[in-house]
Amino acid sequence: TGDILAYFDHPHSSNEPTEAINGRLEHLRGTILGFRNLIHYRIRALLETGGFKKQLHPQM
Repeated sequence: TGDILAYFDHPHSSNEPTEAINGRLEHLRGTILGFRNLIHYRIRALLETGGFKKQLHPQM
């Protein structure tokens, strides 16, 4: 979210980090169509887009 908020502070900045994550998620969505469990889908999405971050997921 820092990159998104930075756009408003610096209007000529790029949204490449956001687009990179979106691209990874689109690729992931195509590879995990067989997942039946939403939790497994979310875990795989987190791993594909940069892993688990303790400050975002303190319960893990």
